Amino acid sequence: MFGSLKPTRLYLLCSFVASLVLPNATSASIFTSSEVEKEDHNDNLYSGGVSIKKLVKELKRKKSRGSKTMSASEQKIYSDRGDIQVLADFYRNNDVPDSMDKNQTASATSRAGVYDVVIIGAGWAGISAAMTLLSKGITNFKILEASDYIGGRSRTVYESFNGEEIPIDLGSMWLHGGVDNPLYDIVTQVGGIPTRESTFSERVYKKNNGGALTNQQLTSHYYQLYENGFMDYQARRQESTNNDEALQISKNKYLNTLSSTEKKDMTKYFTTAYIELEYSGLLTEMSLWWWDMDEYIGSADDLFLPEGYSPLIEGYAAPVLNKIETGAEVTKVNYKTSNQNVKVIYTKDGSRSVLNTKKVIVTVSLGVLKADTIQFLPKLPKNRRNSIAKLGMGEMNKIFLFWNPNDVFWPSNIEIF
Repeated sequence: MFGSLKPTRLYLLCSFVASLVLPNATSASIFTSSEVEKEDHNDNLYSGGVSIKKLVKELKRKKSRGSKTMSASEQKIYSDRGDIQVLADFYRNNDVPDSMDKNQTASATSRAGVYDVVIIGAGWAGISAAMTLLSKGITNFKILEASDYIGGRSRTVYESFNGEEIPIDLGSMWLHGGVDNPLYDIVTQVGGIPTRESTFSERVYKKNNGGALTNQQLTSHYYQLYENGFMDYQARRQESTNNDEALQISKNKYLNTLSSTEKKDMTKYFTTAYIELEYSGLLTEMSLWWWDMDEYIGSADDLFLPEGYSPLIEGYAAPVLNKIETGAEVTKVNYKTSNQNVKVIYTKDGSRSVLNTKKVIVTVSLGVLKADTIQFLPKLPKNRRNSIAKLGMGEMNKIFLFWNPNDVFWPSNIEIF
């Protein structure tokens, strides 16, 4: 979006640019215990969201029918381990021992059911946050992911064609900057992830069956009309304008300076291919002042992952896979409670659950934050809400076409046309 607002750094990790996430540079919203207010729900909840009072009552009724009980030594083991889910599941399936009344049960549940950290989202940002915690010796954390898979934008599916299973990346597919990209370190760390260098070779065809431009013609047009043409023109306008405007205005003004239809058409091609497709947004929605504030990673050639991105993120996440709960859609984060803990409320398979935690790291995408699907109590600070509202996010639809080898009409080394 364009306007007078300069970029504001969000302390909410967003993972919507998966290929550029720095795995160890994770900044996030940490909601601490000093900011709490009591939520208007029963405080005696274990991690499955079941009222302790109701649980005890139900299980004592079960015991009267002959259910077996947990020994005192087993009680101590489970309480010391802090494994509230195992403890609660035992009580649910068997019974509350005579030696442990409902107050003792609630106390044990409260101690055992508090996480050090809950991470919302299992995309690159969420997994990187988890790996960073693990590297610092913090293991008492949980990751909640609304989808039924991990990876966020990095998702590989498979399509059968000519007897082969072809991997297709629905989201991220490039490793920009190649070996200079921090994610390449993860490729090496995970191991067994093949890469292929992109030649970025193009073939551009003239309209009305005018044939293809030669490489020499295409290179000449690129430097004359785009690199030393439009890019220089819009840079001068960035410096000379007193008010921000849509980048499209500069493009229109530049097109008016060109003498031929071919030059205008080639400029439109370059701005579409190298700006709108790169940034997944229209020039009408991009800020002249701020659209090019990003920095490219390194100078090495871009890489593809022929087997897709999912094997990479799944391999990277292997040490924390047992801490991820998928299908868990967070609906509320209450960081204003008086019991020194944050409450994270989520739904799964129609059931509502509550987690108590000391801190929360929110790594959901900008789109989720804009949709207000997660209620924060209290609301996020105004400066963050303003940033979320004013930051734009593009949209790109992919169409995958499968060609039989005999039908391919372009040279095999061409990647873009």
